[in-house]
Amino acid sequence: MKSSSGTLAFFRIFVCVLAIVAAVGYYGHVRAQSTDARGQIILPLRPMAPLSSVPVPPVFGMDGILADKTAAIALGKALFWDMQAGSDDVQACASCHFNAGADSRPANTLNPGQAGGDNNFELGPQVAGTTGPNHFLNPGTSGAGFGGYHDGDFPFRKMASADNRVNVASDINDVSGSQGVFATTMGGVTVDTHVAPGAIIRNIGNSGDAPSQRGSSGDDEGFTRSPEGRIGPDHHVPAHNVGTGPGNKGTGGSSEKSIVVPPGGTTTSNSVETGSSVLDPVFSYPDPANTSRRIN
Repeated sequence: MKSSSGTLAFFRIFVCVLAIVAAVGYYGHVRAQSTDARGQIILPLRPMAPLSSVPVPPVFGMDGILADKTAAIALGKALFWDMQAGSDDVQACASCHFNAGADSRPANTLNPGQAGGDNNFELGPQVAGTTGPNHFLNPGTSGAGFGGYHDGDFPFRKMASADNRVNVASDINDVSGSQGVFATTMGGVTVDTHVAPGAIIRNIGNSGDAPSQRGSSGDDEGFTRSPEGRIGPDHHVPAHNVGTGPGNKGTGGSSEKSIVVPPGGTTTSNSVETGSSVLDPVFSYPDPANTSRRIN
């Protein structure tokens, strides 16, 4: 038996009314959580969700290049935490950027606005009458300002009224970013090399040879290797220095060598960068014990 046209019409109307009631109820629920004391919406109607619920977008152009995506991800994470991937063999990229790529530490993350030509801090501790680095960001309190925390350091441009964009209460041009590293000058690289049994060391010239008699690779410039010959068990090449100036052959010896490793052999090297601290005129402050000196 077929349903009558009246029954179908009533069922359709009922479904439409039910859908409208659900939509209005959801809108009212979201609006109640997204309005200020004046009833104005201050948040988007779309509910917020954690980034863990959002899929990672694919990297454009990797199709046909990556043979193993899982291995590439593992390699990238390993390099991210590898200290030797940093410029000083000590600081890994992840030391500062492990938190979703940003530096989430609240201490010493201010720049005075050098992109705009300003080298003077507007936020920071007072040392000998000078505002300097080492500022610890102040989050503020939950009940202050428009939505809370308006009495802290953020935002750097504060408005006196939410309804008037030209009514500015305070404004500074300092910039918050990632922590930097101490100012140093490059001295050299000390390389400690271990060569596996069976490796052959070939002499490619010495420091007195003409440039045409040296090795063809510029990567060997400045490296000092051990004497020529076949390597026995547990052979160790002592640590040596690598200079940074043009034509510098280092301090470990006068000969320039190259290591040739046969199939199956391995060579491992540990390098340590040496340098000295230099005064940074911006990211330093007067020494409280001696104001004629500054501390980075």
